[in-house]
Amino acid sequence: MTCGKNAVVFETYKDREMVRITMAGTDSRDNSSTTVPYPEGSTRIEAVSWDGRRTLVYGKRPAK
Repeated sequence: MTCGKNAVVFETYKDREMVRITMAGTDSRDNSSTTVPYPEGSTRIEAVSWDGRRTLVYGKRPAK
């Protein structure tokens, strides 16, 4: 995994609402990849590390 290399989970959002959480390694026998669902209407995926830091992996964060 190059995106979210130190991620423990991936959060999928629709605007400001989290709609799904995916554990790192989902759908991978050797934990070398992660399948993160992106339902219709989703706006971004954030990788979350063990210490709570979030990294934008895909999409765009809403304006503040």
